[in-house]
Amino acid sequence: MSVKMVLTRPIDQSVGLKIEAEKWGSSGWTKVPYLPIIPDACNTMKRFYSQYMIDFWRTVGVKNPDKCPIPPGDYILKNYTFASNPQTEQTAVPVHGRVRLTVSLVDMTTKIPFLCTNVYMQS
Repeated sequence: MSVKMVLTRPIDQSVGLKIEAEKWGSSGWTKVPYLPIIPDACNTMKRFYSQYMIDFWRTVGVKNPDKCPIPPGDYILKNYTFASNPQTEQTAVPVHGRVRLTVSLVDMTTKIPFLCTNVYMQS
């Protein structure tokens, strides 16, 4: 995975996480019911996916990747592979077939996204 992110604001308690899931089938991409907007994205992701998130933020250059908030900045990740981790395997997104996730960071006051990425997975 390679990513270039420009965060113009911190990822703090005022930032939520929105995940939209779609599955590929004979009719193309079909929306899959998923979660509502998750408040406090940084602390929530670190609570459920701590090792993945700490490793990710450390790799892109965050000075204190184990702490919230994540500061604004330009972050670059090149040729990164998420390693399997027993801690997160039980809570990870189950993938059967082709799945596309649209992951957005959202201002919780306005509900307007300010950072968005698509993630494609296949099993």
